[in-house]
Amino acid sequence: DNSITAMINERKTKLIVDTGNKYNITSSHLHKTIFKNCKLKEIEGASPRMNKRLICKGYSNAVISISHLAINSKVYVIDGKAES
Repeated sequence: DNSITAMINERKTKLIVDTGNKYNITSSHLHKTIFKNCKLKEIEGASPRMNKRLICKGYSNAVISISHLAINSKVYVIDGKAES
């Protein structure tokens, strides 16, 4: 298991950190179940398709906290029920 426990907007969750990726993503299933109070914003001037397989539903601004480090970030919500 390569996941870590982190806080996203003060909600505890497990995630995988990919430091080489320029996007922070989560599944629409996770967004509906855990982050349903975080309203999604539309991506302006961009296609909702991030690549041939990922369809982006929108994004929300978030604070991602790991231990004592916290960063402000955008978390993009992709269609589906992603599994790691």
